[in-house]
Amino acid sequence: MLGLFVGLTVQATSPQVSISGQVRVPAGVTIPEAGLSVVLLQYVLTEEGQVTTTGPQAQGQSDESGLFRFENVSRKLQAGYRIGTRVEGELHSSKLFFLRPEQDTFVVDVIIPEMSTDTSQLSVVENSLVLEPVIGGLRVTEVLSIANKAEARVDTRKQPLSFQLPEQAEFFRMLDDESESGFRLQGTRLEITRIFPRERTQVLFQYSVPARFGSMTLRKPVNHSLERVSVFTPSEVLTVRSEQLTFHGEQTIDKTRFQSWRGKTSDEAVLEIAVSGIPVDSQDYGWFGFALLIVLAGAVAVFYRFRLRAVQAVA
Repeated sequence: MLGLFVGLTVQATSPQVSISGQVRVPAGVTIPEAGLSVVLLQYVLTEEGQVTTTGPQAQGQSDESGLFRFENVSRKLQAGYRIGTRVEGELHSSKLFFLRPEQDTFVVDVIIPEMSTDTSQLSVVENSLVLEPVIGGLRVTEVLSIANKAEARVDTRKQPLSFQLPEQAEFFRMLDDESESGFRLQGTRLEITRIFPRERTQVLFQYSVPARFGSMTLRKPVNHSLERVSVFTPSEVLTVRSEQLTFHGEQTIDKTRFQSWRGKTSDEAVLEIAVSGIPVDSQDYGWFGFALLIVLAGAVAVFYRFRLRAVQAVA
């Protein structure tokens, strides 16, 4: 999107324009009699070179056929615009457009894509694992980047996408916007149940895996090639070893330095990572102390048994 803003001439706000169009829905989708709420969103380029929205510039209602119109819209040549609406609970928007100075009326449609249930059109193109130490274990944040090859949205609510968590995974939670209703957890099998848009989508979730005495082996089942896996750990905190990974250097994420690894080309179904440097839970040493007491008690009992026999032999 950033490249679309390059070369735009910065001018003062010029005369007002009108914008009309239609929300075009696929077969089987009905627009309510009261129409659809439609909003005009404006996007600008910040001083830092980031594209951001400045909020709604106009709001209105379509008719029953999806037709809408905005009148007296102030033209801003250095801004981009989208028409947004919500259909059956989902947000949709038009392509980005600009209010060029050579015209005063603009026609922009919002195309609502068809719906498919063919989940084979969805594939994981990137699987990132962020490993962070917690007391007595490892916190794992997974980011799945899922591509949709179909020309339609894909509904996985009846035929969910399934992903396997490590056997000892606990304290699971979703981190993305669909967290309340977009998944099911069956033991350690995660089922994603939502509607995927035509563009690439990220699914984020987090869980913990317990460790003993500061180390563990993370065994993460995968259903795609290992070369799509990236692993990140905070620099100088954890020690990571795996024959299936190649060290990829350091990078900064949200002002934190991370070491990164990339999966080697392989069709192995389980990624194994040996991790050490994890803060030790005091309970680990508690069990060790308990076991030591048992051993000492046994040694004392053996000592007194032999001493008693020696005394009896002398008598």
